[in-house]
Amino acid sequence: PWALRRLAPQASWPLTRGAGVVVAVVDTGVSAAAPALAGSVRAGADVTGGRADSDCAGRGTALAGIVAARPMGDAGLTGLAPDAEILPVRVTDANRRISPARLAAGIRLATAAGADVILVATGVTTDSGELARAVQAAADRDALVVAAVNDQGRGDGADPPVGYPAGYPTVLAVNAVGVDGVPGPVGDDAGVDLAAPGVGLGIAPRGSGHYTVGGAAVAAAYVAGVAALVRSYHPGLSQAEVRARLERTALPSLGGGRERAGGAGVLDAYAAVATLDPRQAGPPVP
Repeated sequence: PWALRRLAPQASWPLTRGAGVVVAVVDTGVSAAAPALAGSVRAGADVTGGRADSDCAGRGTALAGIVAARPMGDAGLTGLAPDAEILPVRVTDANRRISPARLAAGIRLATAAGADVILVATGVTTDSGELARAVQAAADRDALVVAAVNDQGRGDGADPPVGYPAGYPTVLAVNAVGVDGVPGPVGDDAGVDLAAPGVGLGIAPRGSGHYTVGGAAVAAAYVAGVAALVRSYHPGLSQAEVRARLERTALPSLGGGRERAGGAGVLDAYAAVATLDPRQAGPPVP
């Protein structure tokens, strides 16, 4: 797939494959029955109780595969950090809806379970004190929260707001960018921090099949995978320093004079892992 050709995670694998890092996927759950994730999915938790290592919807499993799918031979896809562990946290209800309260509870569950990277694949348009406090608690526990920006239009032709938790200052807000270099629908001034490929292939909850996935959630999954590589290779860095490294090693565009991705740089996996001295000192967050 184009995204994997562009990010070339295999260039970083002689240095790190993400071992020792736990990535929480806050979404629909993650199927432990997916062959490419065998042995890497923890039991996790549903915000209403019980485990989250099953996934009827399939989206959480696809995103987890982008992060940490294991090699399955010539027919399979490998995630960016194939030695990382996945912690599934289900925040969707029976109708696959979410709320600020469910998102806040999911982030708190991921934080309490010791996640190093928390991938929030969806969000809400309304700010919430409860959600803001959950995000701050994650940062205080040194968990890096990577969140997809809102990629659902408002129906009035205007750019959608960045949404929450992506809109909070301690969260790495990720927008999608396409093969043509055109960013997702979030505007330049919406508060995007980083962009990544917004198209790819996802693994199925069961069996060896794959299907096309896209959007800001996919871009956030690629960023979370690279964040796992960075946290594994540079274990002494704080979550804020990891975030700064991802932003400051990003490319200004996809090349060839194409547009910047919503005003943000485009993820550069190898540079994020291997650069000896990022361009500026100190993290760009409070």
